[in-house]
Formats: sequence, structure tokens, C-alpha cells
Amino acid sequence: MREISLPAPGSTAARPRILVMGDVMLDRLIQGEAHRLSVEAPVPIVHQQSESQRAGGAANVAVNLAALGAQVILAGVVGRDREAGSLEEVVREGGVHRVHFVVRADLPTTMKTRIVAHRQQIARLDREAFHLLDADGLAALLAVLRQEIPRCRAVLVPDYGKGVVTPELWSALVELCAGEDVPLLVDPSPRAAATDYRGASLMKPNWTEALRAVLQTGEERPGVEEIGRRWVAASDGGAVLITRGEEGMSLFRPQQPTFHAPARRRDVFDVTGAGDTVLATMGWAMAAGLELEDATWLANLAGGLAVERFGTARIGRRELQRGLAPEGDLEDKLICRDKLEDFLAPHRRAGRRIVFTNGCFDILHPGHLRLLRRCAACGDVVVVGLNSDSSVRRLKGARRPVLSAGDRALVLAALAEVHAVVIFEEDTPAELIAQVLPDVLVKGGDYRPEDVVGRDLVEGRGGRLELIPLRAGISTSRLVEGMYPASATDDPESRSGGEN
Repeated sequence: MREISLPAPGSTAARPRILVMGDVMLDRLIQGEAHRLSVEAPVPIVHQQSESQRAGGAANVAVNLAALGAQVILAGVVGRDREAGSLEEVVREGGVHRVHFVVRADLPTTMKTRIVAHRQQIARLDREAFHLLDADGLAALLAVLRQEIPRCRAVLVPDYGKGVVTPELWSALVELCAGEDVPLLVDPSPRAAATDYRGASLMKPNWTEALRAVLQTGEERPGVEEIGRRWVAASDGGAVLITRGEEGMSLFRPQQPTFHAPARRRDVFDVTGAGDTVLATMGWAMAAGLELEDATWLANLAGGLAVERFGTARIGRRELQRGLAPEGDLEDKLICRDKLEDFLAPHRRAGRRIVFTNGCFDILHPGHLRLLRRCAACGDVVVVGLNSDSSVRRLKGARRPVLSAGDRALVLAALAEVHAVVIFEEDTPAELIAQVLPDVLVKGGDYRPEDVVGRDLVEGRGGRLELIPLRAGISTSRLVEGMYPASATDDPESRSGGEN
């Protein structure tokens, strides 16, 4: 893992002023369930359960920057419609400092509506109109550039090819940024040529865009090094960052060796907006004064985190800091109840067997290890439900737990057999089991099958119960009795699962 020092939280470097100018969009997400096909056509009927709106396009870049701590100015073109108001509300709620929208009555605000059932995208509806920036719109955006660029540490241009980034606007961007020594980063339009962005400090095409823009007719596909060389030649001295999906990212600069940032293994859930996250992180890192190679590493990390989430995602400084920790950082295994489905969904999609067990796990001992190893042998992903401190006190007495829930969770997370630890407040794990919906439910052998909480639910879904024989003569309660006088243990050993 590369060692990178992020600027101190709250420092000037950590809160750079950054201008984002490009094609702004409103993302609308409709989620529901689909259990049958329509009789009218071979399409699923989606029973809508929720609807939400998010920032898209250049607006998504802006809210990603705000999540990192930047002071963000956003400029773009919208229609004279209610969607424009919704988009401005969304970006302001996302922390964008200032919004400059040019309003055109002859255009709709670009909106993309995704219809999702069971976290699978079924359809996407696009409402948009391609346009070239008119004279009034150009004059308004040029005024924004002249006002904002002298006070900025970087300018980001996500060009989705909708017509905002015209040659005239780009020429003005290059001139103003060069005059103020402000880095100019661009995510090229899918239809653009590499030479369309001469003067950029950094261009960030994805692999498909990079290949299409420089591949010659009838030519056998070159390797990434040659593609990168051609883009650098077209950039007029700027750097080129090619994002390559599962191959990571490759940074090309004139007269310097190529820098490759390898991708970490991820469960790809949704690639929506990942490119925006990469551009935002790259821009924030450069504006904060990081070297290009470090900025590339951070952007690669942020893009990997983004694809593990559903819909457009915002990756903040804390997540980057955690991602820079060594592989298998313990805190990554500590899952909140409201984030549990996000953790489990990629595993379900991949067909992995989910195993669940629960207990107090107060002072981990060989009996616990034996139970957890058997859990790992029963499936692919082990989720441990951990009784909270108040739950342990109710079950075990006033002197327990010996270790706090946070400490007990960290100890469990340190075990390779454990993939997730979830703390629950209830006396039984019934609600948590209903949320996890495991394929295998594991308990200690001192239980009778009919007494195991959650058994009916798991077996009713085709899962199974595994009872693991306990090691005689060892339990946390016995260990505690040896540490304190007899009067210190108020309650006898309670049957909350495992050798607790």
C-alpha cells in the first residue's frame, strides 16, 4: 500500500477553492420490486417503493469535491423548469459553495431517470436536448470564469458532449487558467478527439474513449503505452490519466515513465458516476498540493470505493483515509445496521453463501475460535452479530461485559474467518437475522434446534441450521469467575449463543 499523507483536516490545503464547469444533470432514481411480467409486453412490472433525486454529470463532480472538503463553485446550463430548481437544491444540500446556472427557456434541464428493481437497473429514461452554447450563454459563463478562476486552486471540466464546452469556451478556459497558473483538468466527451483539449493540465479519458480517439482506421489495437503516448502528444505538454476498469489507472506525462496504479479487488455493484468521483478526487488532490502520482493513487482508490455502491456515490476524506490503511483494515469489517445491505448485496449477486452467528464474545477464547472456524467452513461470508454492552448486561449481569462492544468488535474483526461484525441492541438476534437472511445459521451445540432464534426463517428460505459442539469446561463466565470474587458474577451463564 502506498504511503500518502493527506492535508490536515480544516487546513487551507484540505479546503481548496475549485471551479467545476460542464454539463450538469439531475439523476432521478425510482426503486421498487418486480415479481411478474406485464401482459401488455414482455417487460417487468415494477411496484414503485421510493423515488429520490441526486446530482449527475458535472453536478456530481461538484458534490464529490464538497464531500472531500473543497469549497466548490459550480457553473453550467439548465432549462427554465422545475428540474433546474431541484438540481440546485440537491447540489446546495451536497455542500456546493456557489452555483452559477445559465438558464435557457428553449432547453430542458438534462435529467436521467433510472428504474431499479431488487438493485438491478431495468431501464433508463433520458430527457435532454443537445445544444451549442449560444452567445448569451457564452458571455455569462465567461463572466463566471473571469470572476472565479483567479481565486481558485483548480478548474475541473466534465464534458459530457451536451454542448456547454464549445471551442470558444475551452480557449477561454485555457487562457485564463494559464494566466493564473491554475491546473485545468478535463474529462473528455466520448465523441471528442484528443486534440480538442490542448492546453489542459490533465486529461482523464477512460480506456474506451482513449482508444477510440487515437486508433487509426484498419489499425490493430495498440497497447496502453502507445495509446498513452499518442494522447500525451496531442495534449500539448499536459498529463493524461487513462482509467482502465479492473486494470486500474495509468498516468502518462511528457518525458517521464508511466505510472500504473493497480486496481484492488472489488465487488463491482454499480459504475454509475465512478468517473465523476475519479475526476473530483484527482482535482482535489492536485489542488491540495499532492504530487501527480499520489493524486492518481487516491483517485484510483476513490473510484474503486464508488463502484461498490449503488447509484452515484460521494467518497469523503474519511473513506480515503481508511482506504489508505493496509489491506484488511479492521474497521472496514465493522458494519452499521443501515449499511448492512450495501455490504451483503454484492455477495448475494455473486452467489456466495452467507453464514451468520451471534453472541457476546466477551474475552475471546479457544471455544469461540473453534465456532468461528466452523462458520467459515460452512460458507463464503461470515457475519457475526455482537450483543451490545446493554444487551450483555441484561443477559449476563451488572459486571459484564468485561470488554466494551467496540473492543469486542475489533477483536472479532482481526480474525480472518470473520468478514463483518454487526452490533445489535436487542436481547435476541431475531431482527438482525431477518435483515441478514443467511444461508447458514450457526449456533453452539448446547442449543436444541427448536430453541434457536431465527431457525424457522432460515430454513423456510431453503437455508440450514448448524449446531457446533462446545468445548467442555471453557466459557467466558468461568474465566470471569476466576478473575473476580464469587459475588462479582451476578447471573449464571446465559444462553445467548456460542461459548460466551
